[in-house]
Amino acid sequence: MSTTEQGLVPRTDDTFAKRLKTIRVAYDLTQLEAATKADVHDKTWATWENGALPQDMATVARKISTAFNIPVTWVLYGGDTLSDVDTRRYSELVPA
Repeated sequence: MSTTEQGLVPRTDDTFAKRLKTIRVAYDLTQLEAATKADVHDKTWATWENGALPQDMATVARKISTAFNIPVTWVLYGGDTLSDVDTRRYSELVPA
């Protein structure tokens, strides 16, 4: 079953780059700090925030999901699940 058939179609205005920046801003981190927390190179994180996509999106999404305690599906596809992250931290939104 494709992601379209599952209803997991990313919105055109909800990009991986925007989600990374949302995560970083929600945690009040620099790109270096966010990259370190996710165990990736800071220049790689910056490249992703500028619109590049990881070669292995699934692995990267899992690393980010684990590091920031957020759903991997949100990292991959976005959506409204975490729409109020600009005012509250992810850990407050996602039960442990």
